[in-house]
Amino acid sequence: MHINSSSLPAIAKAHKVPQYDRVALKSGILHISLGAFHRAHEAVYLDDYLNLRSENWMIVGVGLMPQDA
Repeated sequence: MHINSSSLPAIAKAHKVPQYDRVALKSGILHISLGAFHRAHEAVYLDDYLNLRSENWMIVGVGLMPQDA
């Protein structure tokens, strides 16, 4: 199974999924390099926060190295 918007209902049966409108989000945080530390910390905390509050900002990731493409 691929994780994407169409698979969220099936994933939601066993896992936590976003409860906020991801389409309505606007750029609010610029993060240079989206490595494992970022995914394990900042992105998880932001997801928890957005599920609690009605904010509309998101993380925009920028990769600087060729392997980030």
